[in-house]
Amino acid sequence: MILEYVEGFNLLKKYGIKVAETKVVNSLEEAYEFANNRKIVLKLYSEKATHKAKLGLVKIDLSKEEIKEAFNQLRKIGKKFEPYEIIAQEMLKPGKEAIIGANEDEQFGKFIIFGLGGSYVEVFKDVSSRLCAISKKEGREMREEVKAKDILFKNEKIKEKISGLVAKVSKIVEKENIKELDINPIMIYENSYKVADVRIMLA
Repeated sequence: MILEYVEGFNLLKKYGIKVAETKVVNSLEEAYEFANNRKIVLKLYSEKATHKAKLGLVKIDLSKEEIKEAFNQLRKIGKKFEPYEIIAQEMLKPGKEAIIGANEDEQFGKFIIFGLGGSYVEVFKDVSSRLCAISKKEGREMREEVKAKDILFKNEKIKEKISGLVAKVSKIVEKENIKELDINPIMIYENSYKVADVRIMLA
């Protein structure tokens, strides 16, 4: 069973993981209310559409004047992907993009990956993996195995935060009986991070 989009964010929040403010909007008025005079992102979520960005289902950096056109475009496109929801999300500031993922191998069981995220995942395949669940020490080892570590991290403080995050997610995967998990991208900043997108499938 795939968790509803917002439910995935709520599950991560329950464990103290920092996520982008995210809400289902059922009308243009709700989208305006969510925006509250700030720039936002609108996304179309459907189980039939796994690569939202590639399909043109993500509209970013929307000002108040641009929200109406983007919302109506998504509703029109949504007819191809019914049932669907339109999701409003805070517009995160740019950062370095990482991925934390999890899956299940028939022979070895559940495993977790960490590495360079965003659109670079499939290009560079710069990731490290371990069987679940892992300790923070193993999270540090995974972090150091990523070739792009010097691009992702500016200082020891954020390195430690992300090592702890990887370890925490590995434990959530086991505790919540998660079969597949894709947190991508995680926006990494100088001293903090925020999850921008997540997909969770329960066993």
